[in-house]
Amino acid sequence: MTPLVSVCIPAYNPGPYLELAVESVLAQDLEEFELIVVDDASQPPVSGSLPCFRDQRTRLLRNSSNLGLARNWNRCLELSQGEFVTIFHQDDVMLPGNLRAKARVLQENPSVGMVYSDIMRINEAGVHIGGHWVPQPGADLVGSGGLLYQMVAATGNPVSCPSVMVRAEAYRRLGDFDTSLGYAVDLEMWLRVAAEYDIAFIASPLVAQRVHAGQETARYAGTGKDYLEVLRALDLAYHRRLPAALLHTRRQAYWTLASQCLPMLRWKLRQGKLVPAWRYGLAATSALLRSIVPSGG
Repeated sequence: MTPLVSVCIPAYNPGPYLELAVESVLAQDLEEFELIVVDDASQPPVSGSLPCFRDQRTRLLRNSSNLGLARNWNRCLELSQGEFVTIFHQDDVMLPGNLRAKARVLQENPSVGMVYSDIMRINEAGVHIGGHWVPQPGADLVGSGGLLYQMVAATGNPVSCPSVMVRAEAYRRLGDFDTSLGYAVDLEMWLRVAAEYDIAFIASPLVAQRVHAGQETARYAGTGKDYLEVLRALDLAYHRRLPAALLHTRRQAYWTLASQCLPMLRWKLRQGKLVPAWRYGLAATSALLRSIVPSGG
């Protein structure tokens, strides 16, 4: 029987949190799902640390060689069989009702390509340390993909990847995650989906996103590579043929990115870290130049 939802966990040297992530998925009150963990050639293999894989809804697969983040996410998509797909992170926790609430939104709104929710943030010990990193809408909403473009233009990426559920048909239609990206690979995909579909948001926090030094995004934080990747994700989004309403957000999106780069540039200069400072300066200058080009240019 085809599952309604595929939950995919791309895993690589996951440390102590993967079992908690898996348990939080298996505890969901929606029964019609499959859980796929794709081990990207971890050492030691993930299979040795997951006794809970006796559950019949789960599949554990291991890549013969390391594919890297984006390619492993695409491997997850290739393996998934559900009508809806969630790429869930190996160190995060699903809160009760997450899968049911998001699947219901997609079932009731055929025009919606993706739904995401608010989140809470937790530390290494699982202690609540805050909410989402940017302000979110105060109530549930279903609207055009232009809403996401407007939010990105105002604040940067407002979407936490593990909080997203996407219609599998949208992935098949729009293609794989862009393997030239790492840090901003999710942002580029969400903008791709929002250019073609409506989006939905659930105001309740339905995922606990763990913040710790060993997470994948920590490799980019403070290096300048993070914002250079965001710049590339915006370039990819805005170089597509877009409706005027989406293209209209272009200048503000680049301006916002430039304004976010400048404090990082100053911080790195104060630290004497010239290579990251140079990268933030390059991202800021490039984004600023793009922001003064008319939207049709």
